[in-house]
Amino acid sequence: MNKYYEIKVSVYLENNIYSKDMYDKQANLINYSFNSSQILSCLHKRKGFKHYSFSGLYPVEKDYIYKADEIYNFLFRTYKEDIADEFIRVIQKTKNDDFVVTDVSLRIWQHKEINYVDNITPTVITLKDGIRWNKDTHGIEIAKESVFKNLVKKYNSLNNTNFKFRYDDIIKDIEVKSKCAIVVNYKNIQVLGYKLRISYKDNSIAQEIANLSVVEGIGEKNSSFGMGFVKPYFKGRLECAK
Repeated sequence: MNKYYEIKVSVYLENNIYSKDMYDKQANLINYSFNSSQILSCLHKRKGFKHYSFSGLYPVEKDYIYKADEIYNFLFRTYKEDIADEFIRVIQKTKNDDFVVTDVSLRIWQHKEINYVDNITPTVITLKDGIRWNKDTHGIEIAKESVFKNLVKKYNSLNNTNFKFRYDDIIKDIEVKSKCAIVVNYKNIQVLGYKLRISYKDNSIAQEIANLSVVEGIGEKNSSFGMGFVKPYFKGRLECAK
């Protein structure tokens, strides 16, 4: 797959929303819209990767409060044309206690050569014992391996393959960019996440996975509540996808 669909959704806020509660409320809006589509409703209930991701609201509020009576945007990305078509159809009719959707637009992007990606919503990593990864407690190496394995699993799921890749063939480096954990509320629990930067190698498979990370996010909970949504930085120029 060498193209993907990016849907920009504009929403009017009925109430103030704190940034730590934003993702849970956005997830409620998206899941509510899915109820109007058999395809999306079944996708939501299915186990495994859903093959879409979504961003937080922007522009970002520096005081961490998104304001009632203002309009914000978020992005929704997927490789799947049927998911994109259905999402556009149902989300444009949606409103709930927190949001009224005011506009929906679509862009189709082709794969590009990517130098690195930064996640703009927190990346969540769960260790084998069910504990969320903590930089100060667990160290960076376990996070690097977990993020890489997650990307490979997404790649194989999307392409119906069973390839095994080496970390050093795909990844130049993974850096932790946030000084401390970012706390997000989801379903009455607190989830810890971090900002990362992933730099990719130049070979064709590494670039496929780099582009996949743009569409499907890095780490976990990308489709559940918008974690690990990324901004790509392309090779040879400073521009990034908006």
